[in-house]
Parts: sequence; C-alpha cells; structure tokens
Amino acid sequence: MTAAIHPRPADTVLQARPLRVLAVSQYGRTSTGGAERYLHEVCARLIALHGHEVRTVATDGGPGAGLSAVRYPLWSAGINPAWAGELRRLLGDWRPDVLYVHHTVPGVTDVALRVAARLGVPAEVMYHSDVTGADLPRRLVGGLYQRLVGRGSLSSVRRVHVASAAYVDASPVLKAFGRHRLVEAPPGVDPEMQAGKAVKAPGYLLFVGKTDVPSKGFGVLLEAWQRLKVRFPGLELAVIGSGRPTAAQPGLRWIGRVESRSDLANWYASALATVLPSTTTAESFGMVLAESLVAGTPVVASRVGGLSALVDEGQTGVLAEPGQVASLVQALETALMQNDRLRANVATGREALIRRFSWERTAGIVAASLAAPGVPA
Repeated sequence: MTAAIHPRPADTVLQARPLRVLAVSQYGRTSTGGAERYLHEVCARLIALHGHEVRTVATDGGPGAGLSAVRYPLWSAGINPAWAGELRRLLGDWRPDVLYVHHTVPGVTDVALRVAARLGVPAEVMYHSDVTGADLPRRLVGGLYQRLVGRGSLSSVRRVHVASAAYVDASPVLKAFGRHRLVEAPPGVDPEMQAGKAVKAPGYLLFVGKTDVPSKGFGVLLEAWQRLKVRFPGLELAVIGSGRPTAAQPGLRWIGRVESRSDLANWYASALATVLPSTTTAESFGMVLAESLVAGTPVVASRVGGLSALVDEGQTGVLAEPGQVASLVQALETALMQNDRLRANVATGREALIRRFSWERTAGIVAASLAAPGVPA
C-alpha cells in the first residue's frame, strides 16, 4: 500500500514576506543529473514566482556560492573538513530563514544539517534517493552510513520532500520517518516534451541515461534486446546519454548526449517504448518515464523504488522484475505486441500527467512547505 502522505498545496500557507533560502547540494551543475536539474528548476521559480531570495551552494563549481571541493572521495560521494567552517560563516553572515538541502549522496548534506541544527536554522530536505548500489560493497557502505550518520542527519529536519509517495514504501530509510513530516513534491516535465513529433523510422526501444552506472540496468536491457531480436529481427535499441559504448553491433544506435529538449522529445515520441530497467531502490522517480509519457510513448520499467508510481501497468506501460533478463524480455514483448493500445492509453492520460508534473506546481508545493512552521516530531 502506498504511504499516505499529503502534498502541501501552494495556497495553504499565507506567506507574510519573502524568505531567505539557502539551497545546499553536493553537486550543482545541471549536466550532472536529474537531481541537480530539479534543484535548478525549483530554485529559479522560488525566485521568479514566489519572490524568495535564494542562494545555492555546491562543491562542484556550479552556479552560486562555491564550497571547497571534495577532498576525500568515496565513489560519487565524499567529504571535506573545511565545509563545516564555510557553512558556519555563510549561515552566520547571510542568516537565511530556512535551509533547503538536496540529498543525493553522503557528504555536504550531513555537514549542512548538523551546522544548521547547532545554529538554530530550520531545515528541510529534498530526499532524492537512498544511499545504496547495485553491488554488495555499495549496499553495505550505504547501510553503514545510514546507521552511523544518515539517521542523525534527518532527525533534525522539519520536513522531508520526496518525489513520489510510492518511493516511501520502497525506501527502508523513509519507512521509518514520520508520515506527517513528508511532502510529495514530484519533478516537473519540460513543456517541450508535449510537442514531440513521431518520425517514421525503424522501430526502436529507447534508453535514456548513464550506461556506465550499473544500477541503471543497461546491461540487463542489452541482453534482453539481443534475445528479442530473434523474434523481432528489425528491432533497434537507441541509447541517449553518457557512458562508454559497448562493441558495435547491428541495430544498436549510440546517440550520445542530446542537448536540445525538442530533439529529445522527438526521440521519445518516435520510440516504440522507453525502457528504464533500474536495479536498486536508489531510483526514486524515473524522470525519463514521465518525459516519455508526456511525449506520447509507452514505458517499460523495473518494479523497484518509486517507478511503479509512473506506470499504469497494462495501460500505459509494463513492469519487470529488477535485474531479471527473462522478466524484462517478457515485459518488452508485451509492450511491442500491444503497442497501439498502450500508445492510445498514453494519449488519453497525457493532460492529467502534464498537470501533475509541472515545475510551477512543484515550486508551489516547495514554497508553501518552506514557509510553513515546523511540525511536531
């Protein structure tokens, strides 16, 4: 059963004055990934639509005030002993009304929340994903981090924002967090996705993401596609995003990065299905699924994390068991054999999706939460 958490509509809080909001993230460059894009889009609208004064700090030289770079890296995370002093000075000098922290990996998130707690600055966290991974060492390190550090970091915050209520039940961390302190604030989909034009081309499945990140499941998809070609000889696999190409083979199309959002919308609209075969609970939302559906194309995804919130199974897409090639083959076969029906269902529900996944709506939810008083622990 999906956790009962309630979005905080933008009109539920009467905002007496603009807020000073300090947004903190390990990474700030939008090219890094979806979490950083979320940070940029929401903060821009907190300023433009809600009149807040927002400063952003990150450790990668992105927009806003910079913190020192990671000194001691661990996979995609890391730490620098200088951060505590830098954040103390920044909080003391600028005196924000609220800290808006984006948690993607351990590090600056934990430091910022502890510094804010000591200085009495209220904080809210956008919790993008659990700290975990596709292999055992990463899962063990993630579990150790959560027990020793992560729980303490979240214990002091007023509220935790999540991309979907479905993710709460999939996350061991969020399951233990008070439901009354959770706010559903899903990402938005760019309006360009609505205008995607289907181009007549050889039928292809579409993967959008990082092929070199094991948890994205590209290896599982590649093997499933190779098996499918026996039954669907002309079926191609188009890959958009970063990562090193595998050995060339007929029908495998490496597109690379697509900078134009309009071009990306056309790739979505022209695909038979967009596939997100993630393998861990780190996948809290699945932005590519929302974009594909808004562009008019059915989806196939793993039954993991928060992905099920985006897939109306059997109606707009099909779910597969994470990491299981045979299950993914079966799901893809269903999506291909029933493609016309699935596509018609997607078209019927597009307007509701467009209203649900709007950056303006998301920014309104965030603005209302940041302006609201704290809730009992």
